[in-house]
Amino acid sequence: MEIHIQKRSFFSTKKKDLEGNFVAIKRKKPYIYDMGLKVKVLPEIHPKFFWDTNFILLDWETAYIPIISRIIERGGQNEIDEIIEYYGRKKIVDTIQNEIHFLPNYAIDRATYFFPELKKEEMNCYLNRKDKSYGWI
Repeated sequence: MEIHIQKRSFFSTKKKDLEGNFVAIKRKKPYIYDMGLKVKVLPEIHPKFFWDTNFILLDWETAYIPIISRIIERGGQNEIDEIIEYYGRKKIVDTIQNEIHFLPNYAIDRATYFFPELKKEEMNCYLNRKDKSYGWI
């Protein structure tokens, strides 16, 4: 394992989350320290997209489904590029297609705009819409 050392600047702060990992918040990109052994660069996304959670304690690995759906629904091209850089395009496309169970209609259209390889008819959130017409009604 590599050990990464980061110089602390005047503008950075270091906080400890619930699992004991240190999170350094800098002006540019925040880094997460896992007991000082590895560093993962977090996406540069404004905390306003996650107004209902504690942004500092957000676990980017386990909460990838709500993070991706929130950014698809409310983010712009810069935020989309950041999550592609962090998660990878294949994981995001697979998550949108198979794991996200609800997106509003405008967010489905945005997802197909940002990711042209997606088709509405193959997206789980499109198939589970409440406003689709049923044959017996």
